[in-house]
Amino acid sequence: MRYSLVALTLLAVMVAVPAEARRLALVIGNDGYQNVQPLKNARADAKAIAAELKDVGFDVTLKQDLTQKLMKSALRDFKAQVAGGDEVVFYFSGHGVQFGGTNYLIPVDITADSEAQVADDAVPLQRILDDLTEQKARFSLAIIDACRSNPFKEAGRAIGGRGLVPVTPATGQMIMYSAGAGQAALDNLGPHDTNPNGVFTRVLIQEMRKPGVPAGTLLKDVQSDVVELAHGVGHEQVPALYDQSLGKFFFRAAAPALRLPAAAPHRPPRPFTSRRPPNSMSRTGKESKAVRMSPTSRATARVSPRDCTSPRRK
Repeated sequence: MRYSLVALTLLAVMVAVPAEARRLALVIGNDGYQNVQPLKNARADAKAIAAELKDVGFDVTLKQDLTQKLMKSALRDFKAQVAGGDEVVFYFSGHGVQFGGTNYLIPVDITADSEAQVADDAVPLQRILDDLTEQKARFSLAIIDACRSNPFKEAGRAIGGRGLVPVTPATGQMIMYSAGAGQAALDNLGPHDTNPNGVFTRVLIQEMRKPGVPAGTLLKDVQSDVVELAHGVGHEQVPALYDQSLGKFFFRAAAPALRLPAAAPHRPPRPFTSRRPPNSMSRTGKESKAVRMSPTSRATARVSPRDCTSPRRK
């Protein structure tokens, strides 16, 4: 009976204490488009973001130049990994397009000639967000760097518009676009810019390295810095942030504060008291008045017990 109670107690403790949340990330960078304008730094951006996420403890899946089949397979596999309570980041750098109020992420082998074909062959962003909600992730962040020029219009096909339309995140989600509605994200700051990463991604990486900054504050700082850099070259780019997250999420936790040893409690000094017995001699060797004896008492005190015996006869 005793062992049964112990086992039930342990089981109750295990159920009451949730397992530590995992940190999972899927990072995709598509540069090598086969039938529309290829990109220059989407793969480099994805590699850099994957490295930063690994550095802060994420289990990262990095995929590059995904075809339609491989992209949808990677998303299915990632969904299967996510469980309740996890912290999840999804990052996509590549071509995107929007029409009919829906945002689509484009695989590298798309050959769309119509909006209906894009809807079939591309990946709706909302599907990815819904998958994370369905898996009950505690916190999920989707970062979409797909706000470039419309790849279909450049190829002579009037499909969709430039940039992405606003989206409404579910509870526990944050979504960030590299640029606002109708804007194009900068790949560089001019012909002499040798940074391998796009403007948005390089700023994001810089901010992610700061410890103790909540994600909401961090992404607001990304917005401000990107706007400033874009204005410096005469371009308008305002990253869009949609936030319905709960609590605070940190890429890097704050450094632990240095704890100094506690100060010893203050104790007042003890009042001085003499340890000398009250009837002891003074330092001068003289008797104090309290212990002076009468002459009779002194005579009595000089008689030892042996003196009380009778003298020996000669």
